[in-house]
Amino acid sequence: MVSFKKAFVTLLILSLLLGLAYGGVLFYYIFYSMFFLLISTSIYIAIINHYIKIEINFEADYLYAGDTADCTTILKCEVDLPVPYIEIRSAVFETAFTEYTAQLVSLTTEESHWIKNSIVFHKRGIYNLGKVNLKIRDVFNVIELRKNIITKDYVKVYPKIYEMINLTSGGKDIFRDSIDFKGNNEDQFTVRDVRKYRQGDSLKRIHWKLSARYGELYVKNFENISGEEIVIFVDLNKKNNDYDIYGVYEERVVDMAISLINMMRKKDIQTKVYVNSKVPREFNILGKEDFNSLLEYFINQESDSELDFSEYIQKNYYKIHRVNKLVAVTTKIDEKVVSNVIGIKNSGYSIALYHSLEEKKDLQLSEELKLRGIECLGFQQLISQQGELV
Repeated sequence: MVSFKKAFVTLLILSLLLGLAYGGVLFYYIFYSMFFLLISTSIYIAIINHYIKIEINFEADYLYAGDTADCTTILKCEVDLPVPYIEIRSAVFETAFTEYTAQLVSLTTEESHWIKNSIVFHKRGIYNLGKVNLKIRDVFNVIELRKNIITKDYVKVYPKIYEMINLTSGGKDIFRDSIDFKGNNEDQFTVRDVRKYRQGDSLKRIHWKLSARYGELYVKNFENISGEEIVIFVDLNKKNNDYDIYGVYEERVVDMAISLINMMRKKDIQTKVYVNSKVPREFNILGKEDFNSLLEYFINQESDSELDFSEYIQKNYYKIHRVNKLVAVTTKIDEKVVSNVIGIKNSGYSIALYHSLEEKKDLQLSEELKLRGIECLGFQQLISQQGELV
């Protein structure tokens, strides 16, 4: 889009009208000088519009929430003309949460301008770093060109996955009565059929006799006969976004849930996931393909539910058999959540509660749960006792 300076246009028209009304050389001289300037700057802006280019250099195709990566924005003009005024507004600056929203630069002939940013990707999602808005003016500030450039520079940011070994409370595994994490848990299942090995399948599921016979790997597909599984409730209420401007606490809810599910998957433990989103979702996770599908879902799914987490659990937990172990993952614990979890515990379920926001005033609520035999850990407590990233 092109705009002209109002004062210049007004003076141009006024000089023409005065020349027509009163005649004389002066008014026509002013008019033709300004008109020639207008034509020349219009040609200049048209050339710059065609030859100005933006290049975004970003090496990674995907990252994990919390990762830092460097991004370089290169501005160049492919014609030997100086550009005295360029204002750059970029999606890179917004993503990097820089103190400024735009940069002012100028280009001399045969010069390019490099802008380097270090970006911390606090949240999962698909980021388009190729959106750039340019505001260009000529040396006389007569014409202003606004140019939008969109390049296909996308980066996919996955939830962060922590390597979890076990979940203990008072020295005992909270799922001990259901599944022995260190042993073989295939006695819960019966073999339904076999299929060819796919990358990511557990070695425990390989059918060695059949594989040896045909000279290639086959794995067993199991069917759950005991009814036992781990059930995880994930809170994606829109209130999660209110606790910090970067969405770190909201992101930690998903990070904790994904890390727990990944641990179960590695141990061949069937997991059912209930997501409290605007459009509630349920997932059954057993293999790597199921897990990858869940990862892709969480990349694009924001916290948008209007249903309170306590109400969501209340609406769904009764569908689950008491032999299954429940885990609730939310941002902040409050009296309503605590009361609800205690009620579920009293009705015969084994349940644990994990939260991403840790405040001193919540310690009393956490201790109340622990006294009743309910595991309750904050994000830092949970991660510090686990280990490194996957």
